[in-house]
Amino acid sequence: IKLFVNHIKGLDYAPKTIVNMKRHINEFITFLKKQDKNDLRDVIEEDIKDYIAIIKQMRSSKGTLFAPATILRKIGTVKQFFVFLYRLEYIIRDPFDEIEYNMPQIENMRSIFTSDEITLFLDNIAVRKPLELRTRALFELMYSSGLRTAEIVNLKLEHVDLKERVVYVIQGKGKKDRVVPFSQTAAFYLKAYLEQGRVYIAKRPVIAEAQAFFISSYGKLKDYTVYRLFKDILEKSNLLRKGLTPHSIRHSCATHMLE
Repeated sequence: IKLFVNHIKGLDYAPKTIVNMKRHINEFITFLKKQDKNDLRDVIEEDIKDYIAIIKQMRSSKGTLFAPATILRKIGTVKQFFVFLYRLEYIIRDPFDEIEYNMPQIENMRSIFTSDEITLFLDNIAVRKPLELRTRALFELMYSSGLRTAEIVNLKLEHVDLKERVVYVIQGKGKKDRVVPFSQTAAFYLKAYLEQGRVYIAKRPVIAEAQAFFISSYGKLKDYTVYRLFKDILEKSNLLRKGLTPHSIRHSCATHMLE
């Protein structure tokens, strides 16, 4: 739960929303314990259906049944939690796979990728050359973790833990640091970049001692370079819909968890 909370903190949810989401997950965990289930890997579709049925009969502090929107938020949070676990391979099957329910739109669809579009976007990044490996690793990490462009380019080598599959986002004075997990796919490309990409780029004298994780021929990768790369990949992928920006990838990360 702690990893999930750290993850959604990085997606710009309001503090009150984060508190509510954590409460929704804890309510579900309490339900599971009453069913003698203590391992999330054992949760099946029937458990979810039973929980939904119970929520529909629950009453608020005022003694009234929960409104449909409240029920959807509670279920949506649990769904998002399981998608998070599945994408990071903490569970081998998402128990929500065969369950359908109506979710309210939470994003302007013009500003995010569909699942097919993000797959097309990522698959159109070649991985034959060192700089191409860097680009694929960068955008895989962005989609998997929901990190901002500024957070990506400011990562240092010591901030990326491939073994634990987490990145440490150092926010600076006055702000809380975060630990953000990423997927196995992202880990694969990050490792390939470090071993076959960055090693080659870092041979150039000007950046031989650089500690930045993502580098270019001139030092630490810049945010405007990420934007240029993003636009080039969009064009190559024939994704010409207006409103797509690097920020759309991190929005997609959150939204696809609810689909």
